[in-house]
Amino acid sequence: EGLALLWKKELKVDVQSYSDSHIDAIIGQGEDGLQWRLTGFYGNPETSKREESWLLLKWLSSLNSLPWVCLGDFNELMNGGEKEGGKARLVKQMENFCEVINACNLRDLGYTGQDFTWCRRLGNRGWVRERLDRALVSTNWEARFPQM
Repeated sequence: EGLALLWKKELKVDVQSYSDSHIDAIIGQGEDGLQWRLTGFYGNPETSKREESWLLLKWLSSLNSLPWVCLGDFNELMNGGEKEGGKARLVKQMENFCEVINACNLRDLGYTGQDFTWCRRLGNRGWVRERLDRALVSTNWEARFPQM
């Protein structure tokens, strides 16, 4: 487990902070030198420690107002439709995740492809599938990259 950030030499990347749960960088791209922000994020897999992840996300949100994309494995669902099989996720857990996304003025970018990003077989009880990985973006990031 862990996070890594790789980039092409043509990009100017300035890592601002990092931990076992995140890598936060400012990206300067192209001739115009316009900057934007990229955060790789890993939500705590332990439900009892998930609030620590949300506090980190809120703190990161407060650091600057550059166009921001925050992506990774958040280890949480936004709604019950993001899970198939196994025990249902507590509604309050999902609500807490949605509340922090809103507090950070982010929105889910959506996806193309498979509905679920993680799966595990529960013996003869079948499979559990969940959408844990996602990209969250700020409004000004969407304006900067409208084709995404």
